[in-house]
Amino acid sequence: MTYLDLSQYDLPTIDADCMKAAGVEGAILGVFSNGNPPEEMADAAEKLIAAGVPVVGFQSATPPGQRPPRDSRFCGHRAGRLRVRTLVDRERSDPPDVGAPMFRFTLRELVLVTAVVALVLGWCLDHRQAASTRENLELDFAHLKANLTRASQYSWNLTRQRDKLRDQLQELRDRMASNELCQ
Repeated sequence: MTYLDLSQYDLPTIDADCMKAAGVEGAILGVFSNGNPPEEMADAAEKLIAAGVPVVGFQSATPPGQRPPRDSRFCGHRAGRLRVRTLVDRERSDPPDVGAPMFRFTLRELVLVTAVVALVLGWCLDHRQAASTRENLELDFAHLKANLTRASQYSWNLTRQRDKLRDQLQELRDRMASNELCQ
């Protein structure tokens, strides 16, 4: 099978009889922009059909979501009259946009994600603050325990010294009573 994809640059060289003799079984005429001469493309299609080379379709490059260019619409109208399909090449006309976003979100989804992120961050900050407070309380408890231990030792030492002084005082009183000091 031999099919030819013809554009406006091929219009001056189209010889339908020569194509038929060369075994061309069909042709696709490309209408890519408003710069193409639509009348000449439609006339070329009629010549090819008259010579017995079927025109498979008019190929048009139209970006998705946009109307086809004027020439594509004209050729599509003529294609309908000639009973030829109009082919739309969206891949060729809409190359991948490198900077295009990968995902599209609704406002409701963005608000939901924002709320979830805010809750998680709030929980993390609260957890961190609670852990810090717990560490500070543990340090304060350790200092108080150390101070209490020191105070109890100091108190014990004072009690021992007081008891010694009481004993010494009692001993002195006993001596005085027995007049050992007065002699």
